[in-house]
Amino acid sequence: MKIRYILIAFTIALLSILVGLQLLKAETLPQINKVEQNLYIRETEEDSNPPIKEFNIATKVLDWDFGKGTMEQVWTYNGTVPGEEIRVTEGDTVKVNLHNTLPEPVTIHWHGMVLPNTMDGVAGLTQNAVKPGEMFTYEFIANKAGTYWYHSHQDSANQVDKGLYGAFVIEKKEISYDQDFVLMLDEWSLPIDINTFLTNDDQEVNYDQLEDTPLLGTTLDISPSFGDSDTEMLYNAFTVNGKLFPDIQPILVNQGETVRLRIINSGYMKHWLDFGKQSYKIVAADASDIQNPILTTNILEIAPSERIDIEFEAENKGLWYLQSADLDFASSDMRVPIIIDGSNHAAPQKIDYKKDILRPTEYKTMDPLFLKDDIPTFEYEMILNADVKWGEGLQFTINEKAFPETIPLKVNEGDLVKVKMINESIYDHPMHLHGHPFQVISKNGNPLEQALIKDVINILPGEEYEIMFRADNPGHWMFHCHDLLHAEGGMKTTVKYNDYTVPYLLN
Repeated sequence: MKIRYILIAFTIALLSILVGLQLLKAETLPQINKVEQNLYIRETEEDSNPPIKEFNIATKVLDWDFGKGTMEQVWTYNGTVPGEEIRVTEGDTVKVNLHNTLPEPVTIHWHGMVLPNTMDGVAGLTQNAVKPGEMFTYEFIANKAGTYWYHSHQDSANQVDKGLYGAFVIEKKEISYDQDFVLMLDEWSLPIDINTFLTNDDQEVNYDQLEDTPLLGTTLDISPSFGDSDTEMLYNAFTVNGKLFPDIQPILVNQGETVRLRIINSGYMKHWLDFGKQSYKIVAADASDIQNPILTTNILEIAPSERIDIEFEAENKGLWYLQSADLDFASSDMRVPIIIDGSNHAAPQKIDYKKDILRPTEYKTMDPLFLKDDIPTFEYEMILNADVKWGEGLQFTINEKAFPETIPLKVNEGDLVKVKMINESIYDHPMHLHGHPFQVISKNGNPLEQALIKDVINILPGEEYEIMFRADNPGHWMFHCHDLLHAEGGMKTTVKYNDYTVPYLLN
């Protein structure tokens, strides 16, 4: 453990610089007059044309009740945290009218969706940011069923942190489950007294007994939890759908039902979720279905910006909790009561930290994008690191450069692109590619036997991944770390198609 303590001390020193640079939720915001909007405003269907579903989204500043008597000023889409859920059916035409009433420009990025480049919502790359008092309409076809989310991509490290995000669900035309719930996870810095937040139900973790668990590894290894140490220092509360336990809305189901939970990590830290003795199966990840999923009770890991769909059978009447297994005092905030046919009060179940952790490379196979013998036409290597630059503080770099100095990936339409990402820093980096799903083909030099299709892959310190994607969606696209504090610190680049011209003038 000595190595871990030394690295933690080093991280604290570095992060003293980072904390001073970040302007997060505590920033004082001007009050904006309330703008009344209806989220869903029309649906039409004409002969062979797909249905059109149109939504109004207004950005607003308000004081949000997180529960436990804790209020904080936030930025919202339509007055809630998360923003109001948008749910459509596969094949629908979607129109979203964004009306900005905030004092700063904003956008909406449709995270994980494969859209025309001009609808991707990245300020300065695919559109101009929507200025205060202005409107912008996004229009696209909901081509692929799955779980997505939307968030601002203008000053996103701050704006997402203040609450500008929401769930976007595309349902299949035929479904196999009885009930369907979205759980959005996040971290916050709230004005709380830790002593008033601890309850008799909170579990005391004996860290000495965790020495040889999957959560901490062994004394010879760096803990898989350590890569979040920089971000963890900034937050003191965890939420589900904008609320702290015990104010999180319970999930009410009936015995015998098949229940789908769409879990979205909208924060900047990875989280571990414990299902107790309830068995579940992962049926989709990043909007790609998993073939023949198997039942498990393992602890589920979900990295920043990932979406994981799980299903379980509500077999027994009673109450159990889906709860955080994070090694953090704030984990007691992140508990979701699952109530089957009504229930009396029950304390959260004790977490078995000896259980294995279920990570993406351990999922069952998905429909592959490529054959194993497909040869890439373009290859790129990305060395991910973190450096202290004199006068500028902590920078997060790709190939020793911080954005906008990073070198773009130049591709031609039709190229098969292979990217090797090597994490040489002491931090996690959930790398996210816009506009293209990718197939993970190897981890630490070992080819994957199963097809793993993602749009974000979390790379732990010392890890190496190879991915491939087809350059079949012309435009200029972001490729960045989705710990948005790392992206803000420089860990982002672009994929640029040769001969593509932006169809309007960017400010």
